[in-house]
Amino acid sequence: MSEHFSESLLCGAKNGNLEQVKQSWIPAEDRYERDFLGHNALTLAIIHDHFDIFKYLVDTAEEAAPRLPAMFSFLGGTALICAAKKRNFDMVRYLVEKGACVNLVDKEGYGALYYAIRKRCDKEMIEYLIREGSEVEVTCEQVDEYAEFHQDFTSYWSELRRELEI
Repeated sequence: MSEHFSESLLCGAKNGNLEQVKQSWIPAEDRYERDFLGHNALTLAIIHDHFDIFKYLVDTAEEAAPRLPAMFSFLGGTALICAAKKRNFDMVRYLVEKGACVNLVDKEGYGALYYAIRKRCDKEMIEYLIREGSEVEVTCEQVDEYAEFHQDFTSYWSELRRELEI
């Protein structure tokens, strides 16, 4: 793949230019192209909240490879983790519906549920990740450790655990 097409794809994903992405995207090759921060086109679309590009990339990647690739970023986070960090329930739901694994973790050992809780996402998104099979016990232990050092988070976490009975 030429460097020009790679830069064009990443620039289009970041800037919300769907036509540029369509002209530059070759699913079998581009899903591993990265910018200088380690983000691929999919994570750039998530970070910059470009749902149309996000959906296009997920759908065309799915056609090229029936099992949706994890599409790791340089920190080992998946597209699902990235969407949870950005508090974007529509993207989280879309990825899970397309087959993304809810229990993959980043290099630090944290998954989408952990980040959804830590970023204080809507309770609906947290419940959804739990219903879809996220590892609740491991996540609760991790969040408990986080809460010990962040007092402003403790009351939120206590209330959420009570409401969700976890």
